[in-house]
Amino acid sequence: MPEQEPFDVYVVSLSSSVARRAEFTARANNCGVRWTFFDALREPCEGMIYRPATARKIHGRVLLPQELGCYASNFNLWKMVVAGNRGGVVPEDDVIPDWTFLQEFLAIANRAAPSYLRLYSSYPAPFIRRGMLCGRHILEYLRHPFRTVAHYIDPRAAKRFLEHLAEVVRPVDDAMDRAWEHGVRNFRLFPCPVLERYGKSTIGDRRAPDQWSLRFQLARLPRRLAAIAYKELYFLGRRLSTK
Repeated sequence: MPEQEPFDVYVVSLSSSVARRAEFTARANNCGVRWTFFDALREPCEGMIYRPATARKIHGRVLLPQELGCYASNFNLWKMVVAGNRGGVVPEDDVIPDWTFLQEFLAIANRAAPSYLRLYSSYPAPFIRRGMLCGRHILEYLRHPFRTVAHYIDPRAAKRFLEHLAEVVRPVDDAMDRAWEHGVRNFRLFPCPVLERYGKSTIGDRRAPDQWSLRFQLARLPRRLAAIAYKELYFLGRRLSTK
């Protein structure tokens, strides 16, 4: 990827979302944080490997075009983070960040924050409290919290994702959640320093038509049961861990 000026915050946004970009810019005026828009993609990018048949076999269905674009946007960001050897906060353009908090957080993130840290989640998944950072709780998730609305990522986590998630078989938020597969633990700050605005997503409707016949479900059952057992063993180990 081409070199560019380092920023602390990369706002993922479609270049065509003029109104949303204008609204975000107005809210971020004089925020005291170096930020920029990062152009979201609409199709797979270099380095990604996507085979619809493999996705259907493993995930149960092919990915929607919007999901592939979202995956590619994050994949490109991981490459940029690794190339620049610099972490950053990655929100979407429909959020309202607590800029005062982010200033304090970014000043210590490279030495004190987990390598991958959610700043927002949309599902109340089970968790274990792992400490404090900037006066907020660090929680480790023990299930899928879903969505990648806003998070912090450093080169260690980005490199790990590039190594383990280049083959695309499921939506990117699902893939990033799967710590038992790629080894990047799933942390979150609470309370969240980012608020998601209500509105229709430019990613689009992620629901796909039902493609699951009974025969197809039965064929996938052994793989699914083995994956569930492996996941549950991983989370049991995390529950017993004190770190």
